Amino acid sequence: IEEMAQKVQQMNQFNMNSCEVAQNLVGGLWGKSDRMSSEICKSVGNSQGLFSDWAKSRHECGTGGQRASTIAANSDPDIPAQSYNFTWEMLKQSYPSFSTEFREYLMTFVGTVIFYQDGDASGKRGFQFVGQGDRALLTALLDGTSSVTMLNCDTNDKCLNPTTQAMSISASQALKPRVRAMIESMNAKVRSNAALTLQDHDGQRCRNPRRHDQQRHE
Repeated sequence: IEEMAQKVQQMNQFNMNSCEVAQNLVGGLWGKSDRMSSEICKSVGNSQGLFSDWAKSRHECGTGGQRASTIAANSDPDIPAQSYNFTWEMLKQSYPSFSTEFREYLMTFVGTVIFYQDGDASGKRGFQFVGQGDRALLTALLDGTSSVTMLNCDTNDKCLNPTTQAMSISASQALKPRVRAMIESMNAKVRSNAALTLQDHDGQRCRNPRRHDQQRHE
């Protein structure tokens, strides 16, 4: 019984409220890239003691010409002083145990906003909105028998230039049948007082829709 309760708790931990994700993303947006870099400069300068007061920070981050050097001196990982994928960074910080594949799935599901700092090596500037959220993705994960388009990160670190890739999930690979089979197996073990198998213990399989038994199409 205790092991079953632990499995249920594990599965509950993987639920993500897409509204909360959207609110956090919106909260990180400041408008135009110039205004954003100015606000970042002031936040860095004031929070890290680089300026004596708010008026000083406004001057130095504006006409004072200290914006670039102040941002470069940032030591707070929560302040996006460089190019930044908001959903990706949030997932890495809040859910460090999630696999790269599962983070990509969640980012595809809720979408993301990528900020490119001036002078970024990619040559891009400002904001890019990637993905609009796809209900078909949730259906495919739960029930299978459908094809979806997933976002794939170019790097696991920052994921600033994600691409798309087609993926299909069969009914046997979907979450509902696998969770049902796991619960039925655990229920039978409880009734017969038998030990759980390795498959019963493998709750991680339910949280990674792409690592196990998937088919990818170029």
